[in-house]
Amino acid sequence: MKGRHVVLGICATHDAGVALVIDGKLVAAASEERFTKNKHHYGFPEQSLAFVLAHAGLHPNDVTSVGVAGRSLPFSARVAARTVIRSPRTVIEALRRRETAQGDSWTRSGDVDGWLADKGIHATRHRVLHHAGHASYGAHSATRKTALVLSLDGQGDALSGGVYVSRNGRVERVAEHLAKGGSLGHAYSLVTYGLGFKVNDGEGKTMGLACYGKTTRARAALDPYFPRAHGLEMSGGEPLRFGAKIDGKRLVATYDAYKPLITRLVEDHGREDVALSCQELLEDRVDPLLRKAIETTGIREVVGVGGVFLNVKMTLVLSERLGLDYVYVPPHPGDGGLAAGFAFEAHTRDAPDVPIEPLVDPYLGPAYDDASIEKALAAFDDLEAERCDDIARRTAQRLVDGKVVGWFQGRMEWGNRALGARSVLADPRDPAVRDRINHHLKNRDWFMPFAPSVLSEACDGLFHDFTFSPFMNHCFRVREAHKRDIPAATHVDGTARPHQVSERTSPLYHRMISAFREQTGVPAVLNTSFNRHGLPIVCTPKDALDHLAWGCVDELAIGSFLVRRKGEPRPYTDPREDD
Repeated sequence: MKGRHVVLGICATHDAGVALVIDGKLVAAASEERFTKNKHHYGFPEQSLAFVLAHAGLHPNDVTSVGVAGRSLPFSARVAARTVIRSPRTVIEALRRRETAQGDSWTRSGDVDGWLADKGIHATRHRVLHHAGHASYGAHSATRKTALVLSLDGQGDALSGGVYVSRNGRVERVAEHLAKGGSLGHAYSLVTYGLGFKVNDGEGKTMGLACYGKTTRARAALDPYFPRAHGLEMSGGEPLRFGAKIDGKRLVATYDAYKPLITRLVEDHGREDVALSCQELLEDRVDPLLRKAIETTGIREVVGVGGVFLNVKMTLVLSERLGLDYVYVPPHPGDGGLAAGFAFEAHTRDAPDVPIEPLVDPYLGPAYDDASIEKALAAFDDLEAERCDDIARRTAQRLVDGKVVGWFQGRMEWGNRALGARSVLADPRDPAVRDRINHHLKNRDWFMPFAPSVLSEACDGLFHDFTFSPFMNHCFRVREAHKRDIPAATHVDGTARPHQVSERTSPLYHRMISAFREQTGVPAVLNTSFNRHGLPIVCTPKDALDHLAWGCVDELAIGSFLVRRKGEPRPYTDPREDD
């Protein structure tokens, strides 16, 4: 390994994970939740670390440097300190349960050092601040050599966001936003919590529900919580009074003090209008900040990172208002992507003359061959498997026949979106399939949309002003003539969040959709993440087979096999109980 730069990035709080960069190329990355089945896993990413090292055939001594979180206390630690005064019993109970064990929300960077040492990794540590990590990930994964990078989320290292410029591999800070001046991420999460959704998980539900809103009469009451742009600074948001509670093995912040406010607004205006008011406030607050950043830097190629940029509707609205033809959001733009950002930043410090390769292939997780799949199948006597000579064409036919098919192929995707490696597929021409998947197979909220996976060469024809969307982090308006082709994958507002499928990066998936087009004339399939609601996306063959056995899909295309149930679905058993 002499002369090579082997860099790990470690995220050890919520959405924990590990990224491995070798000589400037991101070669493996995984989120710990995929292995533990605990969604948004908090703590040290034990299994993710083991995976990336094994994938590359590395020994811990081969690692030359490690990027880890910066110097300041995590947000929840400050909440905990206030909670000691306000509610000491809560903290005493947390301590009794060993809630300050390694990896929980009180972890400090020194604990990561000890954990790495226990794993035999004694390489150089690079401390990377939260939003610098976001900016490094976005800038280096983008294909443009020059870009304006905007990072926005709840809070990290006492900041709620920042503006950066990326030029020829160097990322420079232009401005940062102190969280004490308010946080757009926190404000959006406040409404999300008040609507009955889970913070750091249900914000997408707020966005989806907003499309059903008719008026923004609730906006005036929510306005004080959303900070405003003053030049390149964000300030003026009313400071939030967070509480704390024990959630499993963590002490977490709560928005309990504001739930009565949102409840009253829902009673007066309805959930949909409250969600719409929240969504429009977010869009209108980011708009002037982005305009000023473009004016200040002279750069119109925009990279969006941080959890706020999971809001694809906001990105669409800003792109249209500002006439932008390049807005890039990488896979895993939230805190889970910090593992890659920390690794990129550590690499640039160690080897500034070795360029980082842009991220074009998101398939960075584990893969399983047919032998592994057959071994897993042997444990399921209520399933039967058929080996197929052409699994792509066979799957396309089953979709035409009206089946909902789990698709498990190749290396697992990196990030929040299912990108044709761990996906649930259906015929997008059938509007009824949307309700069937939501209510009977995935137990999702009725208003949540599904997305289409579309052949790359067909995207321009299906969507207005299409640019690119390889990671399903962009939203476009469906052309009127094609709404009838993909009604099950078109949201109520006429938009869709497409996954642009490239033959180069996803040859088998591209072949399957091409076979579907041959039979139907439609160059797209409905694609949603392969997971039961409340669980992370499946990782292993056993995970996929469990979902089939539970009735989450009709059939499963896994490796060379098409698998079916022999009888009725099994009762659901929580796999997290095995941890």
